[in-house]
Amino acid sequence: MTPESFNTNVPTFNPGQSAVLGGSTQAVADNAGYIDSAIIRSRFRQRYDAAYDMNRPDRAEFFYPKCGCFGNIANFAPFLSIGNAGGTPVLNGLGAARRAGYDPRASGPQHPRNFPRAASGGESRVDYQELSSYLEIAATQKTSGFIEVPARFLNPTLNRNTYGFSDINLGFKHAFVAEPDRFYTFQFRTYVPTGSGERGLGTNHASIEPAFLVFQRLSERLYFSGELRDWIPVHGSDFAGNVLRYGAGLAYNMVLTDNLRIAPVNEFVGWTVLSGKQLNPGSADPNIIVPNAGPVSAVGDTIVNYKIGLRIGLGDYGNPGGGSGLNDRHSLYIGYGHALTGDHWYRDMARVEYNFWF
Repeated sequence: MTPESFNTNVPTFNPGQSAVLGGSTQAVADNAGYIDSAIIRSRFRQRYDAAYDMNRPDRAEFFYPKCGCFGNIANFAPFLSIGNAGGTPVLNGLGAARRAGYDPRASGPQHPRNFPRAASGGESRVDYQELSSYLEIAATQKTSGFIEVPARFLNPTLNRNTYGFSDINLGFKHAFVAEPDRFYTFQFRTYVPTGSGERGLGTNHASIEPAFLVFQRLSERLYFSGELRDWIPVHGSDFAGNVLRYGAGLAYNMVLTDNLRIAPVNEFVGWTVLSGKQLNPGSADPNIIVPNAGPVSAVGDTIVNYKIGLRIGLGDYGNPGGGSGLNDRHSLYIGYGHALTGDHWYRDMARVEYNFWF
């Protein structure tokens, strides 16, 4: 069957099919690259990200914790004094150290010894790669649970490269509307601090993230995906803060045969920091003065990225009674993202992912 002869009147979803039972007549599969999917269906996903030029890795403790230099009491020695109580040395002046910025909750990567001051030489560029495995199981046609296990490879400017497991996340999705051409879904995700914050592999605090996700068919081959997510840190430092994430995207099945589809994907994804702080790096050279070096508010920082990609699906797109133009069994996504704003998590990102639907 050629794309021109494809029967577009075939229903895109058979309500009698159970998402947990799957099969080749399942309705729809993921059609975005960076926006979370509103669709309820069992799948396994393997994803690889490569991101470059992160300039504020501790912003709101979204990526990793407040610099450990603020938690290293040795960096605040000028504010301390040694007293004597009954012949036993005691440490005085901790209050003065706190007022100067000492924070025992600061557990992120510390600066090397040649950058001893808290406001000096903060990481102005971090590159990283992440490899993550994601499993989602649909218990019913409207409800699923998921878990994601990421590994991170960190390439800082000042500290040594490092790698290891990052923070695991898990949660559930429930579609309030699951119809042939639309899904409106609530998602709740919990991040567990399994990665080492000291090495920049995790945040060293738990986080929760409620979200509202949308999938909508707009025309015969055009599809919309959207998301609104609120990332909320739990028991972080004073740097930790709420981060609102939002996104919208379109995908178009440019090629559609019985068993193959190729769809360009265009997305805009944004983040707005609602609370928290970040470190404005200073200079290790005392002769160089950096304005506002040290902790500064991150409130209002807004980041917008443009994402472009291509999704290639293999499945059953012409099966009468249940096939659809998104009925993938396997799919491959290749995409690229670029920051459109001066504030950014990363300047550029490349993503490759494989999905197996069952």
